[in-house]
Amino acid sequence: MASIKSGKYIVSILFAIVIFILSVWPADTAPTPSFFFKGMDKVIHGIMYGVFIVLILREYLKNSVVNYQGVIYLLLLTWIYSIIMELIQYFVVETRSGEIYDVLANMGGIIIGTAIFLTFKKVRS
Repeated sequence: MASIKSGKYIVSILFAIVIFILSVWPADTAPTPSFFFKGMDKVIHGIMYGVFIVLILREYLKNSVVNYQGVIYLLLLTWIYSIIMELIQYFVVETRSGEIYDVLANMGGIIIGTAIFLTFKKVRS
């Protein structure tokens, strides 16, 4: 894997910071869309982590063939990051609550994002 100093993962790092900010943002001041429905937060979790893994994989596999061991490693790291964010919400942020269903939604987004990315990567390869 390339080192972070090379700047290869800068977009992924910035997106991880955005996820962190959104995860610790006080829930009582967060804007709620007018079209909010029950379970929408799980959809948002899935989309957010799906985009995150696509960014990571795009930067990791930019000009190379698919290395499935590396992809699995990145999947696990991304899921661990999502678990850490939920633990921070549960134990640190008073106005937020970490939930196991959020972790599962994150994993769903990671899997779907990976499948979409690998499908398009193979089609272009």
